[in-house]
Amino acid sequence: MGDNDILDFYSGLAGFYDMVFPRDQGQLDFVRARLKQAPGTTASATVAPAETSVQPRGRFLDVGCATGTLLADLSSDYEASWGVDLDPDLLQRAKEKMPRDREIHLRQGDMLRIADYWPSGHFNAVTCLGNTLPHLGGMRDIRAFFKAAWKVLEDDGVFMVQLINYDRIILQQIHQLPELENGCVRFERYYSGIKPNGKLDFTAVLSVEPDADLPAPPFVQKNTVELFPVTEGELTPALLEAGFRDITLFGNYAGVPYSRTTFLLIAVCRK
Repeated sequence: MGDNDILDFYSGLAGFYDMVFPRDQGQLDFVRARLKQAPGTTASATVAPAETSVQPRGRFLDVGCATGTLLADLSSDYEASWGVDLDPDLLQRAKEKMPRDREIHLRQGDMLRIADYWPSGHFNAVTCLGNTLPHLGGMRDIRAFFKAAWKVLEDDGVFMVQLINYDRIILQQIHQLPELENGCVRFERYYSGIKPNGKLDFTAVLSVEPDADLPAPPFVQKNTVELFPVTEGELTPALLEAGFRDITLFGNYAGVPYSRTTFLLIAVCRK
């Protein structure tokens, strides 16, 4: 599977993406608190109340920004913000929700090419969240992406990556994640076992029933995309190889330390 398969997968989901993955205040609070450690940002100094006149500083990049919910929220912390995603339909949704009074740039592009799109040391902070990383082809691509993220960060800049904890998926032989349901929209998620190529199939079933808030015809859409189930034992050495330091691992957005049984794997590190 290649980029076209990923595009087909997410383009079909774009119209319902924000219902399947609504704004998560806990995620926002966690990410904001960790990115405030980056140099040049408003909060690398003492955090000021919202009503003060402290001006945002620094530049932020969200890789795999999807419909831009997190990007829009974090843009108030930065002088300028960027989001990059492969899918044009997701980016169109993002464009529609961006605050008009902030400098925010959206770009359709390949996450492996971020060092081609922006100069070295351009960003104070870079994130890659929402299980974006496993859509890369394997460890060679993941190492290349980490090196590119390191390059576009300024010295002491913060990098954060979040994915599903595949140690848990593999060890416990989990083949289905909890359903996500929001009103008339239901999203089912299934994993195959590890295939001979080292990847697994991720199958999503989107079911929509019409109601007063969403007067659309009922339908069921099923799509499958290959993912590379990168584990913590592969992730951490790749970050170190790229040059990152001060790596801290978390297991969820409540700040629980990572273990092989936590639902998520979140790595926060700096250049």
